[in-house]
Amino acid sequence: NRTQVSVRSNAAGHKAGGLFSMESAGVLVESGAALIFESNTATTGGGLYLEGNSMLTATGQGTRVAVKSNTAEEDAGGMYAQTGANISLARGSLLLAQNNTATSYFGGGVYLASENTTLAATGENTRVTVESNRAGRHGGGVYLTQGADLLVESGATLVVQRNTAVRSNRTGDRSITLLSNTI
Repeated sequence: NRTQVSVRSNAAGHKAGGLFSMESAGVLVESGAALIFESNTATTGGGLYLEGNSMLTATGQGTRVAVKSNTAEEDAGGMYAQTGANISLARGSLLLAQNNTATSYFGGGVYLASENTTLAATGENTRVTVESNRAGRHGGGVYLTQGADLLVESGATLVVQRNTAVRSNRTGDRSITLLSNTI
């Protein structure tokens, strides 16, 4: 039997339609388990919202975190991380951000904000897929602000495809927007 936790059809008036994690809290998904955020809504972080050095860790072959069909009125349709939050994927795990919408502004699938905020994928068969997301302005798939890091290393794969930034006024600004960052 495969362990699966689903967070579906929730709403928040401000942050985090599905999950709000702060103050160094941790969420661990391992050993082939699945954590699914689907059809949640909020002003920011439709699916989940991480801040204050909190962590989301997925590790192990077949382990997956799926962030699907969530909506944010402003930023981060799928997932929002800031102020030192860390999203870590390793040893064959999968993060899927798919069909999420940031209606007004930035980061349809994933929004990483502020210094020391990181999304890191490492190890063979580890995969981050960001696809078919939509943002009202920039970063249809992924939006990173100054100081946030997106790291893909040691055989991991990043796929960013079929995302849309509706009112983008920058050339090449449909899927990933970087503001003073390094990948």
